Amino acid sequence: MPRPILTSIQHCAAMRSRTRRPTWHWVRAVAGLAFILLAACHPLTKPAPRPAGSWAERQTQLQSADRWRFEGRFAISGVESGGSGGIRWKQNDSRSDVAFFGPLGTGGFEIALEGDKLRVRTSRGEALDGDEARQLIEDRLGAALPLDAMRYWLLGVPAPGSEASETLGDNQRLAALTQLGWEVRFAEYQAVAGDLLPARVDAVHAGVKVKLRISRWQWE
Repeated sequence: MPRPILTSIQHCAAMRSRTRRPTWHWVRAVAGLAFILLAACHPLTKPAPRPAGSWAERQTQLQSADRWRFEGRFAISGVESGGSGGIRWKQNDSRSDVAFFGPLGTGGFEIALEGDKLRVRTSRGEALDGDEARQLIEDRLGAALPLDAMRYWLLGVPAPGSEASETLGDNQRLAALTQLGWEVRFAEYQAVAGDLLPARVDAVHAGVKVKLRISRWQWE
């Protein structure tokens, strides 16, 4: 083969090789970028707290848990205006957002509690705070519930900062609790992300009986 033709063929082969190589690198770069964007669209969720061993460790762990929610049903009896219905509770740091709905006489209502600040919004759009909000809760439910302590009781631990009498059951879980004049019993637990959290909570105070059945727990 004449040398000029051979040189042209070699030149074309070299050009094709150089053209293909950048194309392959470009494909890999696009694939890498797509993987990064896909990961960004699926942020990692906060894992559930790992169950502690001893009761003291478990109590400290759950008292510090501040991002969770649940759905369930409640019933209040032993009072003139008690009732039953659904409940949703969302805990976000020190703020508790609680919704009561169902046959509660004049409709459901929502509670926002953060420290000493209490606000209530009814299904009719009424907004109350302070003593008026507490009175509405008592009128609708038939009892004044210790909501600031309940956020801990619902996790199966006593509220910190107040004396409590505790009775432990199997596997270092709370079976009964007496605190703030309330007698609380944890009749059943359910599996939640490798741990056990209350499924049935019964509380009694001055003739008022509160029953809570939790159907769904979720760590935030």
